[in-house]
This record gives sequence, C-alpha cells and structure tokens, in this order.
Amino acid sequence: KKCSYKYCINDRLTASCTGDVKNGLVFCGANAYKMDSILPVSEIFSQFVRDAESVYKEDV
Repeated sequence: KKCSYKYCINDRLTASCTGDVKNGLVFCGANAYKMDSILPVSEIFSQFVRDAESVYKEDV
C-alpha cells in the first residue's frame, strides 16, 4: 500500500533498511547517546570471543 501522506512511515523504515539513515527512521535505546562508534556485528562478536578467551585463560 502506498501512503498518500507527506511523511510515510513505511518509506522511512525502508530507507533505514537500505542504509539511508539520513532520511530513514532509526530506533535506539535510552543509552544510545553513550555510544561513540557504530561497529559491524562481526567486530563486536570478535571482541566477545577475545574477552571470553582471556577470561578462560586466566581461570585455567
């Protein structure tokens, strides 16, 4: 369904999904202002693994 309104929520959500965060609608949590960077998921998980490995090595 195509919106006839000046501001269409569907258009804004679609823009965000395709990477257009300037014109899209992006949701965030209450603590988003604390973030200083946006990282790829692969980098975040790599950091999780490194942290877990360092804790495991300390316990062994």
